[in-house]
Amino acid sequence: MVQEDPNTNYRSSLASSIRRRGLARRETGDPAGATADARRALGLYDSLPSRDGKEWFETACCHAALAGLAGRDGSGASAPAAASEAETAMDLLAKAATMGYGKPDVHRTESALDPLRNRADFRVLMMDLAFPAQPFAR
Repeated sequence: MVQEDPNTNYRSSLASSIRRRGLARRETGDPAGATADARRALGLYDSLPSRDGKEWFETACCHAALAGLAGRDGSGASAPAAASEAETAMDLLAKAATMGYGKPDVHRTESALDPLRNRADFRVLMMDLAFPAQPFAR
């Protein structure tokens, strides 16, 4: 359906499923499969003609997962790639938030973002997401 139908929802849903399968592969000790899935999901997201905030969030999750896999034995992702993948993930999380996809609970529980949790900029983003848009509104 992804190849036959121009509906981008199919491609986005497939990319999300592949990304999540990659996380499962990571957890079951298959770093090469996890890396391959993250890269395949990125390819699908990059083929979309446009992306909404959720799709940018999902793309950020792919980069964050790659940052966490970089340098692991058997992952196929080089250790030096970790820093640039993490930076890209942070940039895309910020982009998703500015497009209205800033859900603190989702950011807090998404395991793909685990490699970013100790970063100061991630902690600042989490505080920004938790702060009400109009804190003094009645």
